[in-house]
Parts: sequence; C-alpha cells; structure tokens
Amino acid sequence: MLAYREIAVESGAGRFSVRKHVLQIRDGIMTAVANQFILWSTGALALVFAVSYTFTSLYQPYLVQVGFTVTQFAYILPLMFIAEALGAAWSERISSQVGERIAFWTTILSLGASILIMGLLASKLVVPLLLVYGFLQGVLRPLCTYSNRHIEATHRATIISVQVMMSTVVASALLFVFGFLTDRIGVIALTGLIGALVLAAGIPLLLLRPTAASRQ
Repeated sequence: MLAYREIAVESGAGRFSVRKHVLQIRDGIMTAVANQFILWSTGALALVFAVSYTFTSLYQPYLVQVGFTVTQFAYILPLMFIAEALGAAWSERISSQVGERIAFWTTILSLGASILIMGLLASKLVVPLLLVYGFLQGVLRPLCTYSNRHIEATHRATIISVQVMMSTVVASALLFVFGFLTDRIGVIALTGLIGALVLAAGIPLLLLRPTAASRQ
C-alpha cells in the first residue's frame, strides 16, 4: 500500500490519512476509467491474475490425479518457476521483436489453450504444458503493464496500485467460485473449464484492445 502514499510523501503534503488514501484511490479509478489504455490493461491484468490465483491452487492436486507423487513435485515445480522467470526476463525482448499486438494475441491464446489441453489430456504428458504455462505467465505480467507509458509519472504509482487491487479482487472472487465448483465437477474438469474461460474472455478482450490510432 506504500504506492498510495508516494505522492503525498514526496510533495510534503503531510502524514498519511484514511481520507487521503480514499481520495487517491478514487482519483486513480477515475483516471483509469477515463483512459482506454489503462482500462484495457486493467482487464488484461485481471485475467492474468485470475488464472494465476486459481491455477496455483489447482495444479498440485491436478498433478496428483494424473499420477505424479508429491516427491516428484520437487522436480516439476522448480522447472515451472524457472520457465516463468525466463518468460519475465524475455518479455520485453519478445514484445519488441514481434510487436505488442502479436505478443498479446499469442500469449493470451496460448495460455488459455495450454490449460484447456491439460484438462482434456489429463496425463503425465502435461509437464511440457506446465512449463509453457509458467513461461507465458512470466511474459504476460510485464507485458500487461504497457499502459505505464500512458500514465503521467505523478500518478503512475497510484494507478498501478489500483490496477493490482482491482485485479486481486476479481481473482479472489473467482477463486471462491472455482473452489465451489471443484467439489462438483472435479479438479481435471475444472482445469479444462478455466482454459475455456480464458479463451472466452481473452478473445473479446484482445479484439477491444486500443491502438495508437484510437487515441486520435
């Protein structure tokens, strides 16, 4: 929450207060809603956070159901984390080489497809897909902050904090819904459902992505 205090502290406006905190959140939300680039990236971040929150609580019981032992997690999970770190490290390079538009389309569609296939395949052959999932998560998180260049420096910390807060709220709400569904349809079916939902939400989101021309 320090990001909400950044402007007040630097400007000498005094000590943090709940009123200032609420006003900065309000201003951040109003700025985000008025700026199509910030609004769109908030939706993209919400999608990425929702997948991360829900699938993080899902993939370990999923791996057990497809036949892996808990001991084998010691080999699988580090590989996933390494793949995610590589994705984050190469995110900017990938975006600059293929273009932002292609990067968004490729990563979001591949993310949804990889999870959907894991739900449909449901075997030990899913390990490469888990690495793909980790890599795509690493690429997407820095990529979704592309709206930074459309935010004034004095408001950047507050707006990014608001974006993360809104994304976390959406992800937490879905976590409860998916937890409810797990008892009814099972972990494997829910994995496929999450992948399908990523594609169902991701395609309209990608089609609505603003471009530099739309700012004119």
